[in-house]
Amino acid sequence: LSRYSLKPEEETALKGSDAAQIFTFENKAFPFTDGTVNAKFFAALQRVKQIHHDSKQLLRSSGEHLAA
Repeated sequence: LSRYSLKPEEETALKGSDAAQIFTFENKAFPFTDGTVNAKFFAALQRVKQIHHDSKQLLRSSGEHLAA
């Protein structure tokens, strides 16, 4: 399944900068990133494209054309 899944660090890279900030609303803290992208973002994006391609190939090989 690792062929069709992102690693946690790839998921983090897609969310933007590691510099998380805290937004407080109604006494609740919400961590968020500033959306800055770097080389890790583009590497993770390439991995997403590869997963998408591999998934389409898998579906085609099993005769399931509708979802691809």
